Amino acid sequence: PVGIMTDNPTFDEQLSTLKNYEHLTPVIPNENAHSLGLDLQGLPGDFSSSSRFVRLSILKKHLAKPTTKEGTVATLFALMSLVSIPKGLVKSKSGKEHYTTYTCVINATKGIYYTKLPDTTEIKRTVLTEPTLNLASLEEIEIN
Repeated sequence: PVGIMTDNPTFDEQLSTLKNYEHLTPVIPNENAHSLGLDLQGLPGDFSSSSRFVRLSILKKHLAKPTTKEGTVATLFALMSLVSIPKGLVKSKSGKEHYTTYTCVINATKGIYYTKLPDTTEIKRTVLTEPTLNLASLEEIEIN
């Protein structure tokens, strides 16, 4: 219903948590407000799964819809950057780092796979052709 996938906690739990934030809106309370974005105050900003789910849901809901293919891809990557985990900010007690190793956006209709690695601003595009999609076994393909 919100156009976002999750793995943990469960989707039902994520939707239940989201209900606590449905009042948030990008509209400032009045024209004399001392700061823009006041009505989004309270939007979770940590890197927990629930906070990232809520943040992405609210931002996606109010985002101006792009009008071009390129704008759509750029907007999706901009949204994903707001929920990606930078290296060094999330560590287990044993010291293992948890971070976003890559971000991908897929145009399932046209078989186009867009990827971005965390250490670059470059978005790579790979078109999955019919022969690639019908392989009997796994094959590594270069993201160009």
